[in-house]
Amino acid sequence: MKKKSSLIIIILFCLILLNLPEKYTEKIRHSGIKFLRAPLAFFTNLSFFFLHPVDYRSIVQENRLLNEENIKLRLENSQLNYFRQENQQLRSILGLKQQLPFSTLTAEVIGFDYSENRRILFVTSGGREGMRKDMVCLNHQGLVGKVIEVGDNFSKVMCINDPNSRVPGKIEDTQEGGLVYGPLKGKYLRMKFLPQESKTHPGARVFTSGWGSIYPKGIIIGIIREIVNEGFYKTALIKPAVDFSKLETVICIK
Repeated sequence: MKKKSSLIIIILFCLILLNLPEKYTEKIRHSGIKFLRAPLAFFTNLSFFFLHPVDYRSIVQENRLLNEENIKLRLENSQLNYFRQENQQLRSILGLKQQLPFSTLTAEVIGFDYSENRRILFVTSGGREGMRKDMVCLNHQGLVGKVIEVGDNFSKVMCINDPNSRVPGKIEDTQEGGLVYGPLKGKYLRMKFLPQESKTHPGARVFTSGWGSIYPKGIIIGIIREIVNEGFYKTALIKPAVDFSKLETVICIK
């Protein structure tokens, strides 16, 4: 009796489905396929594993090897890009050395001492190579800083963005001069005590002025990003020309 009742229910359900509008049957069909897709995929993979265990293992092994090869290729590509950039930097450094009217010493950057109150580089050349205190350091982008301590085979360089740095500078467009200070806070250098009537503007370049006995004239320090009115005077905020986060090689002027 139960079997007959179940059969009648199934027949009635089929008749209802056959008489439903096409748009409803299409939705039911899609829902059914969506519902059965995951279990069907599982049983298909499971049956493939049991029927073709060797093929399945070989596919897994091949996939692992392909992933390893992909990682190796990505690493090689990354290294090639790095060496290409390094080669470009070295070419720029070599070109700069040939242009400078000074005796120069090339040094590799081997470490940093970066904190809120310090911006120090450690470079490879020392007293044995002819490095001396107060030698000026730069790269193809512009002024880096000056040597403050010399060891036998290494030296310390205080960068121009160190809070203790002071560099005599001159603004290109107005020829106004002053000291360029390392920032206590933020990333911009500061040229203070510009006159209120100063006509300089953001975008103007700032170079070393040659005043004093350390920094030679004409090395780019940076570009003015903002002029701040301090009441009795103006202050120029200067973005350094050098990207200190990417320093690898410096030239020190003898």
